[in-house]
Amino acid sequence: MRQAFISSTMILSLLSLSFFFIPTSHKKITGSLTIAADTIPARLPAKNKDIKVQDPEKTPDQFYAPPRCFRLGDAFYLQNHAIKPDGSLWFWGGNSFGEAGNGSNISKIKIITQIGTGTNWVQVSTGDHVLAIKADGTLWAWGDNTNGQLGNGTTTGSRIPVQIGTGNNWKSVSSGSFHSLAIKTDGSLWAWGSNTNGCLGITGIMMSKVPVQMGTSSDWRLVKAGDIFSVAIKTDGSLWAWGRNSMGQLGDGANNHRFTAVQIGGSSKWKALDIARCHSIAIKTDGSLWTWGGNDKGQLGNGTNTNSNIPVQVGTATDWQSVSAGSAYTINCGGFCFAIKNNGTLWAWGNNEDGQLGDGTTISRNTPVQIGSSTDWESVYGAAYHSIAMKKNGTIWTWGDNSTGQLGDGTLVKHLTPTLVTFNCTAQ
Repeated sequence: MRQAFISSTMILSLLSLSFFFIPTSHKKITGSLTIAADTIPARLPAKNKDIKVQDPEKTPDQFYAPPRCFRLGDAFYLQNHAIKPDGSLWFWGGNSFGEAGNGSNISKIKIITQIGTGTNWVQVSTGDHVLAIKADGTLWAWGDNTNGQLGNGTTTGSRIPVQIGTGNNWKSVSSGSFHSLAIKTDGSLWAWGSNTNGCLGITGIMMSKVPVQMGTSSDWRLVKAGDIFSVAIKTDGSLWAWGRNSMGQLGDGANNHRFTAVQIGGSSKWKALDIARCHSIAIKTDGSLWTWGGNDKGQLGNGTNTNSNIPVQVGTATDWQSVSAGSAYTINCGGFCFAIKNNGTLWAWGNNEDGQLGDGTTISRNTPVQIGSSTDWESVYGAAYHSIAMKKNGTIWTWGDNSTGQLGDGTLVKHLTPTLVTFNCTAQ
């Protein structure tokens, strides 16, 4: 009996050791591109769900499942970024401003391409300008810089990552249309780029080409930069907003622009949020779902197409887990939303002109509709004309417009339903 016991222990030990070397010991791993969620709203809730290497409650089969190709990512407008478990950073889609970060001038990158050779990236926020944080806490940026949104003291764009300042205490970032927001490890909030309509939350300036602290508070937990407005949640669960408010996207009951942060309502139960061009979506701690702002395409999900300048509840369900807001760049808002329930089902509503809802049609919806019948969705991102999502098994699915290769399937063909993106993890 003792001999058998020792053998079993040795076998388990060997299996445990082999797990840590899976990425390099497998000679060939084929299958689907995979990506794990980024904890900041259902944009990879924020956009960082870490993959635990060891968990005593997992079965051996769960322990020794094939490794994920990607760990986290983000999508915006016509492009996508993703980070692998090894810390390498990858890109696909439109590259008009150098979003690919590899110096390339190719406008459409249909194949997933690595940015540099670094293996220490931990977070990325995608846009016409890109913000990213390395494992050492340093902040990097590239892409469009017309309004100083890179934060490097100039208005000259960059097609490769450039370090922003010398600080090494950056915790999270959010890339807006023309401005940038970031939270440091001490809870302070920083802003730079265009200050049109007060989207930086700082009075007396039109633009800042370097990060400037917004106020003196050190209790910011989550922040989102949209199209000339910003929304954030503090550690006490209170909701705050500032910037453009023409569609009521701040949610303060008015339509006046705000040049400093104002609290939205008196609730301290907000836990997740996302914003797009002119609407916002958030979840409270009780699992209820709320939206506000522009509603031209039914993106508020309340069965109407009427704007709202205060948060309105979407249905009566209290089992919502994560959210994402997208918006086409049209004359109006052109917004749409996604949300995932606790049971793993995926729901969508709003603008669907390019099939970005994924329900097999191009019909816009003003109430949530379930996308397919799967119950294993983990996270979702709404961009402008396309969407991406990840399942709990690590596979990534894309749908909608594909005019710049943003679906990552190597073509320019549009898809009206979620389509699995295949990728050989060892081929790059």
